[in-house]
Amino acid sequence: MATAASLVAVARDRAGRLLRNREALTVLAFSGLSVVGGLVGNRLLTQVASPESLGELYLFTNLAQWLSLPTAAGYIYVVHHWPIAREHGVTQHLVRGIGRGLAVQAALGVLGALAFGLAMPAVPARAALAIAVLCVSTSVFQALIPIPNTERRRAASGVLGLLGGPARQFALALGVVAFAATSGLALLATSTVFQLAAAGAALAVFVRCYRAARSEGRPETPTSLISVRAFLTYSVPGLLAAFAAQIASSAERWGLAKLDDTATIALFVQAMGISLAATGAVTSVLTTYFYPFITGAAARSREDPLGAAEAPLRRFLFATAASQAGLALGAALFVRQITSLAFSARFAGVAELLPWTTLGGALFALGQAMTIVLFTARDALWPNLSRVLSQVLYSGALLALPHGAGPGRSFARYFVVGQMLYVGLVGWAIFRRLRERRLRLATPR
Repeated sequence: MATAASLVAVARDRAGRLLRNREALTVLAFSGLSVVGGLVGNRLLTQVASPESLGELYLFTNLAQWLSLPTAAGYIYVVHHWPIAREHGVTQHLVRGIGRGLAVQAALGVLGALAFGLAMPAVPARAALAIAVLCVSTSVFQALIPIPNTERRRAASGVLGLLGGPARQFALALGVVAFAATSGLALLATSTVFQLAAAGAALAVFVRCYRAARSEGRPETPTSLISVRAFLTYSVPGLLAAFAAQIASSAERWGLAKLDDTATIALFVQAMGISLAATGAVTSVLTTYFYPFITGAAARSREDPLGAAEAPLRRFLFATAASQAGLALGAALFVRQITSLAFSARFAGVAELLPWTTLGGALFALGQAMTIVLFTARDALWPNLSRVLSQVLYSGALLALPHGAGPGRSFARYFVVGQMLYVGLVGWAIFRRLRERRLRLATPR
């Protein structure tokens, strides 16, 4: 009885601390908005847009994603090295590097869109132009959104998170209702205009963060962690991982287009979208809250960053595993209710995919959380190599293994297997890294 009373007291104390913690409440509020907004926006979009037009849009955006791969590769570097740049007073050097990278990315986006237009005559010229603009604006957004979170600007980070998530669905639904954007090409134009606005918002927030960092006037302390070599160490493996993920995404969309039709693409992407949004929203709460504490603790120890960040890492991983298990179970038990709530009748076929895509999304979120252990230990190779290996095998399964009469359902099941492999590979890499650390600390100097 005393044990039960003490547990209640501890739970009450933690709940009280949470209610007094403005940062935690802000993170929870925006995460709740993201979940609710995703459900409402998804319902609106699937109510007004047809599966066929959304399927066409997803094929167009897949091409734009191919062109923005370099920025996706540099995202992890920015996440982990902005706190280091601030600690050493060299944010200006990092910002110059980000600017040069975005300039190269813009040139690649324009040239790539032109190449798509020449290689695929069926793609209209205006679609190629929209793809180029979408690529550049997406790259600016991706490069800058990690910074306000590492600065612990919770409200600004939350707004940008909404722009990167459910707000797009509302914008697309508005395009259909107000501007009769009923075709895939018209939806692409709507998505491009929205992404330009989101990139502008990210740039405005970034300018404030940069000015605040410069106003601190910290003495400049050169560090090898803010250099071209360090960037390549992170970005090259990251590029391979992003490339593998894009191969998988293309295998999903173009594979379903070949095996079935664009409506099936829309069902699969919608099931994946709501599953990854739900699992990602839960992870976002935990990551947004814990990440500054993890990276801050790690940045203060050059010799043993993993040991310095051990306490917040343990809490973060436990909370992630428990929450993702609950989500996967909830999707399996209430799949009909979720489908009815989040989708119109034309998208009822999502129900047979949703339990599988949510389980796969939960495993993916867990794997992503586990990679933070490796990144904290300054290991940029295995987080990405694990992703590359699992995604390549998953893509191969989509293209080579049998699918039967329901290719969408088969693709969803293969997705689960691919994410199980991802978690296993990351877990093995963590085991190796911890073993190396024990040996290093046990060796007398």
